[in-house]
Amino acid sequence: TASKNTSKIELADHIDWFNNLLASKNNFILIGCYENRDIGVVRFNNTGRNEVEISIYLVPDSIYAKGLGLKLLLTAEKWLKYNASDIITITGFVKKNNTQSKKMFLDAGYEINQNKIKKSIWKK
Repeated sequence: TASKNTSKIELADHIDWFNNLLASKNNFILIGCYENRDIGVVRFNNTGRNEVEISIYLVPDSIYAKGLGLKLLLTAEKWLKYNASDIITITGFVKKNNTQSKKMFLDAGYEINQNKIKKSIWKK
């Protein structure tokens, strides 16, 4: 997925945003590791409607992250289901030309409508 904000972000603003994210009890940030190396980050932002918006980032050009995006995504979903059972739906946004990311989300069972992704993880 990608940031919806493509404008330049000042470092102080980014630090404030990140500190607020870490302090939040409703949003989650998970760091994926493989063979004792960080390979990526999955972030779930709670939208307040039994829904989270996902953002996933893989370390670029890492031989350790290559091919592990789907596994990181599915592992993060399992963590979310276990730790936030009130969440029913995961949504997100994929940049138009990011075909690898779109394929990963399709392989994980997401619906894609243009650049928006969606998956129900609980049926209530």
